[in-house]
Amino acid sequence: MNYAEIKPFDIANSPYIGSTIFFSGCKFHCKGCFNEVAWNFDYGKPYTKEVEDRFISYLKHERVRNANILGGEPFQQDLDIILGLVKRIKLETNVNIWMWTGNLFEDLIKNNKCMKILNYVDILVDGQFQIENKDINLRYRGSSNQRVIDVQESLRKNKTILSDKYNK
Repeated sequence: MNYAEIKPFDIANSPYIGSTIFFSGCKFHCKGCFNEVAWNFDYGKPYTKEVEDRFISYLKHERVRNANILGGEPFQQDLDIILGLVKRIKLETNVNIWMWTGNLFEDLIKNNKCMKILNYVDILVDGQFQIENKDINLRYRGSSNQRVIDVQESLRKNKTILSDKYNK
C-alpha cells in the first residue's frame, strides 16, 4: 500500500488546521479528478509504520484539529491498515477524522470492514466527483452530488445525516 503525499498543516481540506494523508490508488477514475496522479496504486512511497507514526505525530500538534484521509480512494486500500490508522488517531490524539470516498455512505455501511472504519470517522465526504456538477463554491468537495455527512450522528440515528455546517 502506498501514499502519495502527507501535508502536516493543511487548511484546504477541512475547517481549521488539519494534517492530511493522500493514499495512492483509485479505480473510480472520475473525469476531472483533482488528484489523477494518485489513481495509480504504485504511485508515491510505501505506507509503513514509520510513515504512520510521523502522520500521528503531526496530529498531536496543538494547532491541528483534523485528520484528513483522502486518495486515491481510502476504501480501496488495505482496510485492515486503514482501520488501524483510524483507531490510532482516536486513541492517541484529540482530532476529528475527515475521510473522502467515491463510495456512497449507504453502500459502505453494508460492508462489515468499512463499517468498522466508519465507527471512528467523524465526517465523511461521499460520492464520486462529477465534472458536470463541479461547483467551486462548495466547501470540502468538488461537485454538488457529493455530501458532507456527520457519520456518528448518522450511525446513532440509523439514517444519513448531512452536516448542516458544511453542506451549504
